[in-house]
Amino acid sequence: MVITLGPYEALLLGSRSELVTAEVTDEPLRALVLNMLRAHAPVLKHLPGSARHYYPFAGGWLEHTLSVSRNVAHLAERYAVAFPELSPPINRGLVVAAAVLHDIGRVRELDAPPGQPVKVGIEGELFGHVFLAYDMIRTAAADVPDLNPELLALLQHCVVAHLMMPHWGTTRQPCIPEVLILHHADDLDAKMEMYARCLTRDTSDGPFTERDQIVGRPLLKARRV
Repeated sequence: MVITLGPYEALLLGSRSELVTAEVTDEPLRALVLNMLRAHAPVLKHLPGSARHYYPFAGGWLEHTLSVSRNVAHLAERYAVAFPELSPPINRGLVVAAAVLHDIGRVRELDAPPGQPVKVGIEGELFGHVFLAYDMIRTAAADVPDLNPELLALLQHCVVAHLMMPHWGTTRQPCIPEVLILHHADDLDAKMEMYARCLTRDTSDGPFTERDQIVGRPLLKARRV
């Protein structure tokens, strides 16, 4: 069943829905992604990207996800051209779908009521957002009977393995190139937001910022070029 978006959610999620419609050409996969966006729209519209590290503000999930999704679409095209010998070629629709859903587990991981401090809930502490996302995707896929089982498995692998590091919440290493694309696009976008927030909000004297607890180091702010 496809859940209808309300006007506000449609406006907020419109860019992501348009991207999915344009980039994910496999119809059942596209239906899965859009169904999940629509089902969780009331939460996603104010969900932060993370509890405290990157995009830790209301709507951060949406900003981060759209940025990562656009970047993986570009990178998938770039590397499909660079490595035409790959058979099958890099699956652009798969990596875009994975980018849209890579942090969908935050819906169940984070306790983020509007206007209240964000904290990791019980499910988040027990399982982490990547395994919660795996479970959510598997459940939602049951309502898309025509979805290719292999494509679903690859999508779930992208989501579970994209962090690459056990201390970041995953125990699986990438087995397909699409995961590499997603990992680096995700990591870069998260770190760029963290750097930008540190550099633009620091009020200390001197050429460097104060040591930022999230970034883990002071950053040079006294630049002319």
